[in-house]
Amino acid sequence: MKKLLPFIFVVVALFPAHAQLTPERLAQDKYLANGVHHSYDPGVITDTPAPRGYKPFYISHVGRHGSRYDLGEGENFILVTDLLTKAGEQGLLTEEGRSLLQEVSLMKEASEGMWEMLTQRGCREHRQIAARMMARFPAVFSSRQRKEVDAVSSTVPRCILSMTNFLLEVSREHPRLEIRTDTGDKYMRYLMHWDSRNRARQTTVRPDSDRYLQEHLDPGRILGTLFTDPAAALGDFSPYRFLRTLFVCTSFTETLDMEREVDLYRYFTLDELYILATDQSDRFYTQNANSLLYGDSTALQGKRLLRDFVEKADAAVSGESTRAADLRFTHDTALLPFATLIGFSGMDKKALQTDAHYYWYSGDMIPMGSNYQLVFYRKGDDILVKMLYNEKERTVPALTPVQGPYYRWADLRSYFANLCKGAD
Repeated sequence: MKKLLPFIFVVVALFPAHAQLTPERLAQDKYLANGVHHSYDPGVITDTPAPRGYKPFYISHVGRHGSRYDLGEGENFILVTDLLTKAGEQGLLTEEGRSLLQEVSLMKEASEGMWEMLTQRGCREHRQIAARMMARFPAVFSSRQRKEVDAVSSTVPRCILSMTNFLLEVSREHPRLEIRTDTGDKYMRYLMHWDSRNRARQTTVRPDSDRYLQEHLDPGRILGTLFTDPAAALGDFSPYRFLRTLFVCTSFTETLDMEREVDLYRYFTLDELYILATDQSDRFYTQNANSLLYGDSTALQGKRLLRDFVEKADAAVSGESTRAADLRFTHDTALLPFATLIGFSGMDKKALQTDAHYYWYSGDMIPMGSNYQLVFYRKGDDILVKMLYNEKERTVPALTPVQGPYYRWADLRSYFANLCKGAD
């Protein structure tokens, strides 16, 4: 790997680090390499005290589904196991190669018949998020007036199961609450607004990614540990594609709860893991977040969801409302455009794909179970709001808070309403 440190200092000066992956962090926790497949962990949670006299009364939430199995029909695992099996039949596998085949095969077998579904870890993640929310804001769920919880989900099973597990925890803790759930195309219109025309314009992602890998990653070392003759084993298959695919398989170790059974990370050096992880993160950032090239068009896809937040909050803050919480369950490719549109801290800076990993990392910003929460506080007729992303307090650089992370709802609502203008 080429040394990148001189450039790191330049970029960090331009973009203050908020969630940067470094080799040092990766050395302490190899599972950080999993990026968008990283299991959800909010870390240490702290709350800035609300201004005197303000009490929480309503929460509006949207979350990504929890940890899942690989998408498709297991193509990544099939590709790796087929290639290794063929190499083994030709006598081209080293002892390490045979061990890798055995471990990837175990992961593939554990996933059979469950592709794209929520894993048991994903179920736990959402029960735990719900438990922390109720413990953190008990007044919201114990109000005598506010007994309603409304939850809607993407029509995709892993989102429905995420919603189900979240609400199982809520109902267990507060059986008196009146919980309503729903899913359908009606809700997909804002939970998963996909603009294929804008997406098609993102033409630089793969070429920039290929250049980044070719400049910083030498596949020869790892291939030499797996195959007695790498060229013969791979044939016309791209060594970079093989490493990318193997890396994807590796990234599902946590979600499958297989940390004790397999260790695919050991086949990579720290530098190799770092380059593959930052490459994956940079591509995902450029396609779905606030990239310099496509961020503005990506943000447009969050307008319908933001409008739903405003409309439901307007109803909830009225004196007649009995609503305690509005909950939504969707996907990373919906949550990130929404976060990009709002532009809170961590999502407010723009970068090129090749620079993004110096200040933004997918494993921190959009792991499995990622979520955004607006917590509403009241003192008489005055309403304040604070926002949480992955359960951490966030601020909006474009607005001035009343105190700490607390904004007057009238100000934040005006900001939101302006952002979601033109939502069809």
